[in-house]
Amino acid sequence: MEAERSRELSNIAAEVRKDVVRMISLAGTGDLSRSLALVDILVFLYWERLRVAPETPLEGGRDRFVLSDVLACPSLYAVLAGRGFFPRSELWSYARLGAMLQGVPTMRRTPGIDATPGFHGQGPGIAAGIALSLADVDPSPSVACLLDIRETQEGVFWESLRFSFQRRLGNLVLLVTLPQVEGAENARDSAGSILKEHCRILGCPTADMDGHDFSDMERVYTEKEGASAGGGMPLVLFADVRLGCGLGDRDAGRMLTLNGRPDVDWALREIESRRQREGGDGA
Repeated sequence: MEAERSRELSNIAAEVRKDVVRMISLAGTGDLSRSLALVDILVFLYWERLRVAPETPLEGGRDRFVLSDVLACPSLYAVLAGRGFFPRSELWSYARLGAMLQGVPTMRRTPGIDATPGFHGQGPGIAAGIALSLADVDPSPSVACLLDIRETQEGVFWESLRFSFQRRLGNLVLLVTLPQVEGAENARDSAGSILKEHCRILGCPTADMDGHDFSDMERVYTEKEGASAGGGMPLVLFADVRLGCGLGDRDAGRMLTLNGRPDVDWALREIESRRQREGGDGA
């Protein structure tokens, strides 16, 4: 990826993070830490990889996306608004009774949402069903599912994974985030190693990437996506992410809270300072 394009995506991600801070502060609810961690992956997908048409969100040939890690839904909402699926003003009513944007994404309520996720760990199964339904379409749309490594502890995840392999769903991409949590590295690494070993046994291609480095994400996708589809097997990508990314080390690894306007102003300044340090354009 060219440096100029990477800077453009970084600027977009900074604006998305600011909107996440604003909407969570207004709603008084939402997992700020997890939402900020997934912003860069979502920006990369929606601006670089997924074939989507915001003006016709139900277009049949579009790629699909399933957010299994529903705690991070504010980041998806902010990305969809930035991409033009609905007015940005809708973000400010997040989680209010009757609003378009609820605490769990709902496909019948919100433009750009391709699936209503179920309980913890059910996203990959939903994504596999969508991928199967699109397998005979030419060209076959891709289906991406973003989930947290902790979801792999659920039995339903392993059932959906086995189904994906058995049906040879080469149009399915599972993006598994590996959050950096202080004191929990062993559990995270152990769960990741178990999943990687199962993928190796089944012959499923895997790769590691930095979930905050746009060039690295593009490199991994370019190298692995074509081989996965050609071999008729789902692709599993492991993304290292930092909880609360954009806000420095304050309360790293925990759910960040915004206690009033001073905290909101501090968070917005931190995000802008990071943009400036990385060479982005000021807003």
